[in-house]
Amino acid sequence: MENVILSQMTVASAIREKSKKGSSLSKTFKSILFVLTFSLFSNFVIGQTTYYSYQTGAWNDVNTWTTDPSGTTRVGAAVPSNNSTVVILSDRTVTATANIASTNLSIQIDNGGVLDMSTYVFTNSLRSLSGQGVFSLASASFPNVTTNNLINVGGGTVEYTTASDFSLPVALTTYNNLSINTVGSTAIQTHNMTLSGDLIVKSGVFQINDNSSTTPLELVVNGNINVESRGSIRVGRGVTYTDIESVGTGGTAPFTNYYAGFHRVVLYGNFTNNGSVFYVFFICFVDIVNGIDFDFR
Repeated sequence: MENVILSQMTVASAIREKSKKGSSLSKTFKSILFVLTFSLFSNFVIGQTTYYSYQTGAWNDVNTWTTDPSGTTRVGAAVPSNNSTVVILSDRTVTATANIASTNLSIQIDNGGVLDMSTYVFTNSLRSLSGQGVFSLASASFPNVTTNNLINVGGGTVEYTTASDFSLPVALTTYNNLSINTVGSTAIQTHNMTLSGDLIVKSGVFQINDNSSTTPLELVVNGNINVESRGSIRVGRGVTYTDIESVGTGGTAPFTNYYAGFHRVVLYGNFTNNGSVFYVFFICFVDIVNGIDFDFR
């Protein structure tokens, strides 16, 4: 507001001075336009401060942040606010300890960096989300993002650490890397999904379909599937085919009509199982009860 008042005073002074010198009205308007434009532009630039993670810490802790792009010197420290750009640098973890209400944030998570939302959420849409780091959530509340490059090819990893059973967000049909790290709980796929990178099941269960839906699902993994020692993959009990004998012929190999009623996992990379994988074996195994077709490409 101080800038606006100052601009108005400057404009009024300019008008009086120009009038005394007999300047044209059009020149006066040009001066007014220039002063107001400069004032608005200055306010806009000031509102877009970029904050870098100075150290591992809480989002709302001023000591976590710096305006030094290298992240080595703590200068201009403040908690990111409306219109800020936030960069989580490598080897640093920033953790939310409360809901984040700032508006129009742009967030970049560098490779090796982690933004851990815990059970908290962004209460407003993000302007952008990008980088090759890890975006970790202990809930199924993925934020609304205007431009989301984190989930695109070459992006980062979305990791769910939710403590209770949950369905993966329906709005997200694509991921780059998807990590399930839910000790004692189940992450349930209820819609078709495509992963540009890897599926990593560190702990807990990744389940294809719930226990009631009869709609066949597809999971395409262009990278690898890694099931670690505390992880497992299984299929929900929703029956997608009740009468396998009635299936007609036709279709295009390898997905002929015979497999049309089964869940389908298409894997282009390697499958490594150090945990437990139920109802999934080698190429084109079909489980009639639960309905899954596993295809290595």
